[in-house]
Amino acid sequence: MIPRSGKYHSFRLIHLGDTLVTVDPDRLPARLAAAGFDRTGIAMAAGSFRFQGTRPPVDSTVAPSG
Repeated sequence: MIPRSGKYHSFRLIHLGDTLVTVDPDRLPARLAAAGFDRTGIAMAAGSFRFQGTRPPVDSTVAPSG
């Protein structure tokens, strides 16, 4: 849950019209891996977190399925 502090309201005002999706930072690495990302990382701080992940390069010698 995001606390309703002054920072939160400032964020909402700046991002008016954007889509805000809440994310559980504890489950995010597994979600990134399931989406095909590897070398995922997450850094948590008080009230915020950062995440990263890389996608493996696409093998252009393999024909797409479907």
